[in-house]
Amino acid sequence: MQLNLEHRENVVICTVEGDLDASNYSELVDLASAEIEAGRPRVVLGLSKMDYIDSSGLGALVKLLKKSRLASGDTKLTGLKPEVRKVFELTHLDKIFDIFPEVDAAVAHYMATKP
Repeated sequence: MQLNLEHRENVVICTVEGDLDASNYSELVDLASAEIEAGRPRVVLGLSKMDYIDSSGLGALVKLLKKSRLASGDTKLTGLKPEVRKVFELTHLDKIFDIFPEVDAAVAHYMATKP
């Protein structure tokens, strides 16, 4: 898995490339948690290049969602491939996360709801 970090305004954008699973989910949690703890709790995860997610990866995303919301932010997901989206639908996590087709749409949503 490869992670790329970017900042736009007061939004943290983390792009995930490859699989998010038990072997690497802690890298994402550590990176995004550091941003949240540094006062940047508005997180967008760009997942258009993520091919696979297991239960550990799902748990990591839920952990980041809780952490960002406790810090008065949120974690939004973007670009889910059909097979990954199916996992979110089967686990009903598509009802918990705001999911957008692309990063720009999620950032625009944040900008429309500035604190």
